[in-house]
Amino acid sequence: MRILHCTLDYAPCAVGGAEHQAQLQAEELNRRGHDVHVVCPRQGRENSGRVGGVSVHRLWRINHRPAQTLTACASLAWFLLCHAREFDIVHVHLADLRADVAALVCRLVRRPVYVKIAAGGPHGDIGKLRRISLLTRYYGLHHAACVQAISAEIQAQLAGLGVDPRRIAPIPNGFDPAVFQPASDSERKVIRRTLGLPEDRSIVLYVGRFARYKGLDDLLAVWPGIAERSGAECVLVGFVAYEDPYQIPRGIKGLTVRDWTSRPESLYRAADVFVQPSHVEGMSNALLEAMACGLPAVATRVGAAPQMVKDGVDGFLVPPGDAGALANAIERLLADPNLRRSVGGMARDSSHGRYKLSAVVDQIEAWYAAIAPR
Repeated sequence: MRILHCTLDYAPCAVGGAEHQAQLQAEELNRRGHDVHVVCPRQGRENSGRVGGVSVHRLWRINHRPAQTLTACASLAWFLLCHAREFDIVHVHLADLRADVAALVCRLVRRPVYVKIAAGGPHGDIGKLRRISLLTRYYGLHHAACVQAISAEIQAQLAGLGVDPRRIAPIPNGFDPAVFQPASDSERKVIRRTLGLPEDRSIVLYVGRFARYKGLDDLLAVWPGIAERSGAECVLVGFVAYEDPYQIPRGIKGLTVRDWTSRPESLYRAADVFVQPSHVEGMSNALLEAMACGLPAVATRVGAAPQMVKDGVDGFLVPPGDAGALANAIERLLADPNLRRSVGGMARDSSHGRYKLSAVVDQIEAWYAAIAPR
């Protein structure tokens, strides 16, 4: 098939979870013999070209509000009007106004649209669309040939909108099992030395956007006490989000801040505990990858986390916004190496058993085949 993926950004730029999944899926589909293209806004000076065997088309837009979204949608509409007929499937990796634009244009040119919802809850994709729903009537969701729901929360939201359940694909995110594997104790020491991380204390790791909705305020409010009692180091790895930015406070004891990396697997393999304190999520790539590396995780009960984590078995779940519960779960793991090994081993087994990229793309490919023009 000829497949077009529409994203907010694409490698090698700093990208979020939805864009990371778009890259993983595009490259896997390309390996399977499909002709995969990606269209996204141009963020800076990067040019169109091939990335990992995938053709990337970077479109003009004004990178300043309030014209940013409107110019991105106009460029996407023009690109689709000119080129959508060349593709069998148009796959939109975020259910925002661009999904409405893609569904409208592709309906005109008779091409099926596959929409993936990146995040659920009141502040997720559908919640944000509510602000313009009187105008759009959720056009993209109602006219897409398939809507991918990566969590039960998103499925319930789609049902509440009246989306035909026969068009909802409950497909999770995936990871590459060749990349994300646990480290032995000796390997962990070498990795820490290479990364310049402390070798004499436990490390609690966060990987992701620095945004308020990620719950970093909750984590950092309790971290000085955790550090004092346990001697552990908290390592935050990420970048300041464009929307809802959160600036990491300075001078917090036992805190290390690192820039974003597109290759976080060494960080997971170097750490002792992973933490995801988010208030809003879809299906966290970082949580999935950490579990695949055998890292015991403390996550908030949002998005797909309750489906990914069996509380007390392969991780721990806490209510979003409950800093006390977050601290208790982290300290429980820090205090008990045997518990960390047990929970981490179960996390590795459960993630590798359910979320391998090949199995996820098998499901996506089957939906493509079902909705593609005959």
